[in-house]
Amino acid sequence: MLFDEKDIDFKILNGAQFEDLCYELLENNGFFNLDWIKGGGDRGRDIVADINIDYEFLGKKTETWHFECKNHSTGIGEAEIHEKIGWALANLPDKLVFLVSTNITPDGKLYISKMQSRFKPIYYIEGKILKKFLLKRPALIEKYFMNDYRKVLRNSIREFQSRKIKTDSSRLEFILSDDKLISSYELNELAYLLYSSLHSNINSDVWNDIYDEIIKSISYKKESLLEVLNISKLTSRGAGTIYKENCEEKELVIPDDVSKEEEHYITLAHEQEQATAYDYTIYDFESLQYIQMKKPNSKILLEVVVDITEENFSISVNKLEEEPDIEDYLAR
Repeated sequence: MLFDEKDIDFKILNGAQFEDLCYELLENNGFFNLDWIKGGGDRGRDIVADINIDYEFLGKKTETWHFECKNHSTGIGEAEIHEKIGWALANLPDKLVFLVSTNITPDGKLYISKMQSRFKPIYYIEGKILKKFLLKRPALIEKYFMNDYRKVLRNSIREFQSRKIKTDSSRLEFILSDDKLISSYELNELAYLLYSSLHSNINSDVWNDIYDEIIKSISYKKESLLEVLNISKLTSRGAGTIYKENCEEKELVIPDDVSKEEEHYITLAHEQEQATAYDYTIYDFESLQYIQMKKPNSKILLEVVVDITEENFSISVNKLEEEPDIEDYLAR
């Protein structure tokens, strides 16, 4: 599963954590003999590292680079850069690189430009570019920027992908307690949770929120996933209802001319509708599971297809305004 830039929030890291992240990023990009100089007496560099550079005429040479790591809430200006470049003039590394979580201010960039003529190359990598490097190293994003809830979810997905072990209720309850679940998780992660609801006995209001977020995040399609994925020969497997924890407060209206028995069933149906997050029907087709989900009194049909082959695991989602003729696929 891929990350995007919104998953990388440098503000959650303190100074030491940001330096640790930079250290691992350099280690993952060909640098060696890394030395993390911790504490206040860094003399103008937080990390010292060697790298082999292959020059066309000179051949391969080993260079020593100094890195200054800055994780600030605002831009890095000339005053802060001045001191670090002064130390570089004294230490004479082959290159000095500023790794900053935000940006270099215009006056800071102008100062760096002026100092280029007096020193070997000075570079800076601002937060936007630093994120692009990190996106190529998803393991680092998972380690430094994901909370414990999402780490449990990702490990659960890996277990299901590799060994087909379904996520148990205790882990699901832990994941569902994350207050950032709807705002931060990827669509396929939410879809996996929705799929997991079919195999759990958890009543939670979050199921309804996940369902609504998926519906909001995808577009209508004219074709059913049955057509798109060329699914036929479905085997009916079963149906069920996923419940919310708290019922909605809706007025119960009972017609005057109904019997006591009819009134009883109207009341039961009303209570169940209030507590229902969505209903589902699940079918098998070879290594795929095809699932239809629908909220009570909704015209929108959510389709979910789960590929559970040994080599692959994927979830496809789609929403339709009209239900496909499922009997046709059952009969093929």
